[in-house]
Amino acid sequence: MALTNRDTLQLIEQVKSHLSRLPEDKIIAVLDFVQFLATRSAPTTSPHSGSPEALQECIGIWQFEPGELDEILLNIDQSRLMELDEENDRLLA
Repeated sequence: MALTNRDTLQLIEQVKSHLSRLPEDKIIAVLDFVQFLATRSAPTTSPHSGSPEALQECIGIWQFEPGELDEILLNIDQSRLMELDEENDRLLA
């Protein structure tokens, strides 16, 4: 349901009206809930873990010995091939 700015302002005024009649402990509980909702609906600014964007944030932080990165990438490729072989064996069995 899309609200207009006017609808939103009316809702805010209704919330204010109800809040003004609540005891302080209830107002604190409402504030806590509103802050919770704000964190749940806030767009994430950090890139998804494992994405190229997330990895780019680490460029310059990682340091490898000569040939070390190539060895790591080769190990990853070999692990993937082993997983594929195991999956193929499982499917053919």
